[in-house]
Amino acid sequence: MTKLFIKRTVLLFASIFSYTAAVYGDINIYVSVNTDADCNGSYEKPFGAIVQAKDFIRKLKADGQFNSPVHILLADGIYNMNETIVFDENDSGTEENPISYEAQSNAKPILSGGKVITGFKKSDNGIWQVYIPEANEGKWYFEQLFINGKRAVRARHPNKFYHYITQKISDSENNTRFIADHKDSVLINKINRKHLNDVTAVFYHSWTISRNRIDSIDENNDVFILTGPAGRRFLEAPYQRYHFENFIEALDECGEWFLSRNGMLYYKPFKNEDMNSAQVIAPVIGRFIELKGNAQEQKFVEHINFKNISFQYGQYILPPEGQKDTQAAASIIDAAVMADYAKAISFENCEIAHIGTTAIWFKYGCSDCSINKCYIHDFGASGLCIGGDDLSLPITSHIEADNNIIRSGGQIHFGAVGIKIGHSSDNKITHNDISDMRYTGISVGWKWDYGKSPAERNKIEYNHIHHIGQGVLSDMGGIYTLGESPGTTICNNVIHDIYSYDMYGRGGWGIYTDQASSAMLIENNLIYNTKTGSYSLHYGSDLIVRNNIFAFAMDGQLQRVPAGIWNRAIQGRIWFENNIIYWQNGDLYYGDNWNNWNDENVLSFNNVYWNTSGQNIEFDDSLNLAQIQKFGRENNSIKTDPCFIDAEHFDFNLKPNSPAIKLGFKPFDYTKSGIYGDSQWTVLANDFNYPKVEFAPEPPAGNTLTINEDFESVPLDSIPDNSKADVEKSGDSIAVTDLYAARGKNSLKITDALGLKFTENPKFYYQTYFTEGTSIVSFDLRLEQNAEIEHLWRDALKYQTGPKLKIKNNSLIVNGRNLLSLPTQQWIHFEITAMQGKHANGKWTMEVTLPNGDKHFFDALKTKASGWNRTTQIEFSSMAARHAEFYLDNIKITNSSND
Repeated sequence: MTKLFIKRTVLLFASIFSYTAAVYGDINIYVSVNTDADCNGSYEKPFGAIVQAKDFIRKLKADGQFNSPVHILLADGIYNMNETIVFDENDSGTEENPISYEAQSNAKPILSGGKVITGFKKSDNGIWQVYIPEANEGKWYFEQLFINGKRAVRARHPNKFYHYITQKISDSENNTRFIADHKDSVLINKINRKHLNDVTAVFYHSWTISRNRIDSIDENNDVFILTGPAGRRFLEAPYQRYHFENFIEALDECGEWFLSRNGMLYYKPFKNEDMNSAQVIAPVIGRFIELKGNAQEQKFVEHINFKNISFQYGQYILPPEGQKDTQAAASIIDAAVMADYAKAISFENCEIAHIGTTAIWFKYGCSDCSINKCYIHDFGASGLCIGGDDLSLPITSHIEADNNIIRSGGQIHFGAVGIKIGHSSDNKITHNDISDMRYTGISVGWKWDYGKSPAERNKIEYNHIHHIGQGVLSDMGGIYTLGESPGTTICNNVIHDIYSYDMYGRGGWGIYTDQASSAMLIENNLIYNTKTGSYSLHYGSDLIVRNNIFAFAMDGQLQRVPAGIWNRAIQGRIWFENNIIYWQNGDLYYGDNWNNWNDENVLSFNNVYWNTSGQNIEFDDSLNLAQIQKFGRENNSIKTDPCFIDAEHFDFNLKPNSPAIKLGFKPFDYTKSGIYGDSQWTVLANDFNYPKVEFAPEPPAGNTLTINEDFESVPLDSIPDNSKADVEKSGDSIAVTDLYAARGKNSLKITDALGLKFTENPKFYYQTYFTEGTSIVSFDLRLEQNAEIEHLWRDALKYQTGPKLKIKNNSLIVNGRNLLSLPTQQWIHFEITAMQGKHANGKWTMEVTLPNGDKHFFDALKTKASGWNRTTQIEFSSMAARHAEFYLDNIKITNSSND
């Protein structure tokens, strides 16, 4: 390295650069916040901004003087940014002469997209306020505020947990308006209507959220109309959660703030905060760096390195139509660092913090880029995104993320992930510490069914993923996968403290192989302290789940979605071998659907099972290990203590005499997972207080649904507004007809078809939330030729089924037993009764009245799941898988208290 002194003009001293590089080596260009107007990039007169140094390098290239590696050296200080720095192919280095933007020795430069706010005055009510002229003039509006380096809470209602939508609007409007409980709308009805559009309604779906602005309110009916649609229909399960943000009437708790369009900023400080000395910062820009190659001319922006630089305070503004999301915050299309058609770009020992979007995104056409030893924290969406979702654009590949701390993300967009790999292959995600996300740690793949996917040969190894979910969302995991991923490895990761919500959707697993996850190796992972299991298989093919330790899940250790839901559930072998499953309370399998392990394509053997409570271990169909082995399953598996050194305190090393080792389990050193390096770096990973997860209370219980539907007032070719129908529109249908009726003129016709994707479609159902009392469901049924029907009461939150009957070949079947022959083309009346909650006893009754008036009563029928005690859906499905029809009429659903 050598200092370069530039005294007059670039042209005059271009020869000095050339000579210096040739004789001494690299070129140094200096940047400092403390500089003069006649700056020239020398040590004595540094440039005042990175963009000046960037433009200077372009001039060197134009003059033929770019022939050595270049270092742009940033001095200590805060570099305030008002616009994005854009690097294109003309700003590239080369393999021999890379360009590095980095801190000077011992310096800590901060590129800030924020602006300091001063001048707060205390009002009589204890709230501090300050006038911001730019906000009043419409020149500056912000939706994030940071006090002394910590994200403040935008005034919200309720302050903790949720409001609930309990009443459904017609499907055509079911994601653009909703009905609020009157008591929850009282406060917001006080808002001046001209400010209503600034109020944000945050809706919690199962695995994602929507953020929407309010357009208007029908106060008489408590109907809220949104400016744009939410990401999903409301009330896909009972009790849709939501909360309101950003109105001054909600500013009632310490740490909350509100910015009015008139320019007044309000903040209610904590007792230990002194607003006279506090550092208050609000963001001005959202994107710090844009790396933008030329895809059309196939020219990369390349060979640029960023070292020891901090990027802080980035903006996110909710669009006028709101922000809807399908999964993994994929709808957030911005990032603090955005790269397209970039190659050989690296970030080393950098920090990205206090932003509203994703931190880094290598989106389309990127390759051979890396993020190493970076501290990414307090970000609004995801930490790192690799690849996009448009297959028509160049695919990103060969990105490395190693030895990073990625923490406290999804602060605005709760469905975001620590690291997301979309359509992208050959990436290495290793030795990262990922924590404090509300959805998922690492997500791999972006295809929801079988078929070739670009997500191949991804290496997810030696990561420490923990404290994920926080009881906020569901259907999530420490590591989550989708689609065919040949060559992908998920190995030597430590995953723990994964907690889902599970009252609107379900699932917080250690590793979750979701739809069509295939051709992956899952080996040598340690997973413990999860909500719904260490491992979940939706459906997939050619999966090897081997030599893992699965321990201490709350609600079942392992889970698999019913294969029957998908006609193409498993297309190849799945091996589940040499694993240790170790738990304290509850069942081995969760719900009533794990018995799909008897599928001949699923090979489970050489596993160690141990319940420390001494409770009997039940496998499929309530069989014990010896019984199930008689059917050729779980060969060589054993039920015994594997002899961990101290599992109670999470020391999962095995004693030398472990029976698991004798069986073939190969001990692995799980302490190698996570970050590595100097003590200052490793201490940082542990320097965070993770509060104990606080699960929301159950939604208000009670009689949430009463149905008395004769279909007489429902328009033909439609369904009742308070019902739901799953149809594929491939010859199947559900609609009111006047062709037949048990009484009156109308009934509901359900038509099945050949070749549907889901065997349970078409499905007609009502959503309820019966948690106590006695429930009664009655209906009239007309069977046509070839009809096959399944009627059941489901607890969709726990994947458990209560009363369930089948009709096949005109025979009424319960629990595999033929109870009664049924006539076709005549009306049959059913009445089913079961108790919920604490009175549930695993039994139900049924009375069937035939067309001739004969009554048949069936008592003490067993529920499908012995532990079932709650109903969230009452379903009628056609299971014929060919053209078939049946009709329903006079559906009545009631629930009454037993107290």
